[in-house]
Amino acid sequence: MAKEAGNGSEPTTGTTVHSLEVHFDPVDVQLIIEEPALTVRPGDQIWWIFRGVPGGWTPWIDLDGTANPEPLEGFIQSPWGVRATVAATKDPGTIGYRATLQRGLGLHHPMGGALVRSAVAQAVVQTSAVPQLHTVDVTYQPGGDGGTGSLVVDPPWLKISPGDTVTWKYTQPESDIAEGTWRPRVDFVRFDGPEEPPNMHLGPFATLAYEKDRVTASGDSRTPGVYNYVCLMVGRFDDRVISISSPDPAIDRRGDPSGG
Repeated sequence: MAKEAGNGSEPTTGTTVHSLEVHFDPVDVQLIIEEPALTVRPGDQIWWIFRGVPGGWTPWIDLDGTANPEPLEGFIQSPWGVRATVAATKDPGTIGYRATLQRGLGLHHPMGGALVRSAVAQAVVQTSAVPQLHTVDVTYQPGGDGGTGSLVVDPPWLKISPGDTVTWKYTQPESDIAEGTWRPRVDFVRFDGPEEPPNMHLGPFATLAYEKDRVTASGDSRTPGVYNYVCLMVGRFDDRVISISSPDPAIDRRGDPSGG
């Protein structure tokens, strides 16, 4: 196991995107929130993704109580989900809310409106832990036997806390193969942890953003464990596709950094 490298990590002002699934149970006619107690920070975004929405119904999030100013702002409503942002000025504390499905406004029964609600859930706001931005260098190494070569990843082992962001910076190859159109990829290939991650393709993150010379991972799958991954450069040459890969470094996604 490679030793942990402390270089390339720094506090980040970026926000964390949290994705929560909300399932509609048609038998008991209720909504079930995947994680009823979610830890967030001021400025974070929350996506509630509703599954099994009946035709003609629309998702919404109702805040519990009459907090002023409102702790969640910038609501965006769609047929399959709701997005909101934790207020940047929010002090540590608990935000109570319910997920709802509404037909019409769900309030005017004589006009055919109706409402289905979940139990009260919580978004727990903390400000003590500062998210980190980790930078990983991915460098092309030519092959000694005339082959396509390989990629070297530095550092080969990262420890991240919930809400951290990782950016893989790729150095484009300087050789004959540089004539192609190359795009970076990160593929998570193996997981060692107490439970299965919700989406192995995304590893310990909620989103992967691909650019010409980098891949940025952010958000939190909320499943701790060790994720092995492979860095790739995929090139297209006329009718051929060539892939250059790295060995499988690892990301150790820790649980609550406070030890809770």
